[in-house]
Amino acid sequence: MRRRFLTLVLTLLSVCVQAQVMSWEDFVETYATDGEDTEAVTDWHTLHENPVNLNDCRRDDLLQIPFLSEAQVDSVLSYVKRHGPLLSVEELQFVQGMDAFSRNVVRQFVYCGPEAPDASRNLWHRLRYGKNEVAANVEWPFYSRQGFQNGRYTGDRLYSALRYRYALGQRLTAGVTAEKDDGESMMKHGSGPFDSYSFYVNYTGEGTLRAVALGDYRVHVGQGLTAGSSYYNNAQSLVTSRRSRRQGFFPHASADEVNYLRGVGVQLGFGRWETTVFASARCHDAILDDGRVTSLLTTGYHRLPLERERKNNLTSFTAGLSLDGQWRWWRAGVSAVTTHYDRLFRRGTQAYQRYNMQGREFAAFGTHYSYDHRRLTLDGEVAVTDGGALASLHNLRWRPAGATRLFLQHRYYGRRYVTPLAQAYRASGRVQNEHGLQAGVDHYVTRRTKLTSGIDMFRFPGESYRAKAGAVGYQVFVQAARDVSPATQILLRYRMNARQETVTALDRMRYRYRHTLRLQMAYAVGAVRLTTQLDGSYWQPAMGDTQWGRQLSQRAETKLLGCTLRAWAAWFHTAGYQSRLSSYQPALLYRLTQEQLYGHGVAANMTLCRRWGGVEVSARLGGVRYTDRDVISSGDRRVAHGGKCDVGVQLRCFF
Repeated sequence: MRRRFLTLVLTLLSVCVQAQVMSWEDFVETYATDGEDTEAVTDWHTLHENPVNLNDCRRDDLLQIPFLSEAQVDSVLSYVKRHGPLLSVEELQFVQGMDAFSRNVVRQFVYCGPEAPDASRNLWHRLRYGKNEVAANVEWPFYSRQGFQNGRYTGDRLYSALRYRYALGQRLTAGVTAEKDDGESMMKHGSGPFDSYSFYVNYTGEGTLRAVALGDYRVHVGQGLTAGSSYYNNAQSLVTSRRSRRQGFFPHASADEVNYLRGVGVQLGFGRWETTVFASARCHDAILDDGRVTSLLTTGYHRLPLERERKNNLTSFTAGLSLDGQWRWWRAGVSAVTTHYDRLFRRGTQAYQRYNMQGREFAAFGTHYSYDHRRLTLDGEVAVTDGGALASLHNLRWRPAGATRLFLQHRYYGRRYVTPLAQAYRASGRVQNEHGLQAGVDHYVTRRTKLTSGIDMFRFPGESYRAKAGAVGYQVFVQAARDVSPATQILLRYRMNARQETVTALDRMRYRYRHTLRLQMAYAVGAVRLTTQLDGSYWQPAMGDTQWGRQLSQRAETKLLGCTLRAWAAWFHTAGYQSRLSSYQPALLYRLTQEQLYGHGVAANMTLCRRWGGVEVSARLGGVRYTDRDVISSGDRRVAHGGKCDVGVQLRCFF
């Protein structure tokens, strides 16, 4: 009775200070747009739309939640088992290890509901209780690009997408995605009504059969050096995270046409042992020279005749195996992944392309480990290719005190380390030719003030892009967040990126620098949630003129006549592209909006959402007006006007 009374009081207090709780938009802006990972955004959107019931979930269900450690997951499950079902998410503050940051993140993906009766726990009997969703997106621009005017784009200006999703809690998910970008053909050239299609079925369970992935999926093994699907590829998210990406299969639910496997994957458990096996056969777009591959295309666009000619002109066959064992707080395993292409790869002629893919067979073998107990978390992986190239990645997370968390990472990726599925944290574009050391701290200075900072120092031993010899660099970030009052929060963030480049005129290496500064205030005025943001940037090239940039933006959210209204507007003034700035803009579900703004002008964006029972209708109107130019972009993407505007509509049906 006493516990229920305390929970009721906490719930009432949380309602009174609701503005202090991180909103979904705040979460996406902080941890998704900076990482520029559309797969992560889609996964998080899906989990946000299908939250985990804390009173009826498994350990693997909670491990899907980002920034939550295994120790915290075990503490939550232990608390529910000992005290019974949770009455409110606010009760998580009684759980050991669940600090304010973790509770703010968790509330985006969980709820407290009744526990399902034992009779309905059989998977096949529960299928009819799953959630079905159909979402249709249409976007239309009120402007025309050069590609439409000169006839090089054979499709229309319409963007369209159709998605179907089925979810039975977190155990069984299935979906189909079809998408057509503007300029791509509809019902022409054998494409059907859409240009790309994707489907998946993903099952997670207990006992011997622990996971099955069918269709399009992604896989993460160890730290991702042999096969990976990484979330945290920016230093701040890595320092803030409580653990590395969990191992297993992930459904490919986004419209990304590049980063996925197509086939089948199975995960089996035998006591403390776990085996993961997967196979894939899929097509890629590639640039060919005399029948050999010089590079893989990653845009996914098929607007032009040459792009359609390159569509699916390369086929890959992939197979992988991982064997893991669990001993109390330790986990260790080995993995092997091999990929075969039906065409030969040939290296480019540029100096930085010296260690690119060559041949048609690529294999990697790795061993990985993890340790998670009390205040210390260790994990890492060492991998080697069939050619003898080495890569290693090791992380240490330590909580010396309740208010302080430390992070340390060492990574080494050999020059000749080439494996197509590798995805891990790196300062460059590929998991290759890099040696780095990163350190960070996440500390609550006071109960209301949080400080996060870190530095990443790296070296490229061989030639890299814009560097004809070995180069070094470093990244620094400092962020301070303060809850001034229950309704007002202030954030100050500084980032700096420095890297050596070759200055041809001087025949020597020099540093180029990019600095960004953000001051943000979130507050409430009545029923309106407001966020005011001031951004600045400074670019100093290795040789040449410096550039300054500044941007002032305002975001608002409120409920109006049963509708959710979100609006955003910005004024920007930068000296050029290198001093560009961006900020989170309201968007329709599955359509992350992060436009890089540079030059002089203003931009605005607004979304309106209303739900009637099992039907939800959303609309978006956005545009930008440049005052320093009469033309936007160039080539086939050229817009012969200083402004552009587009509208989007989304219809979602639930049953």
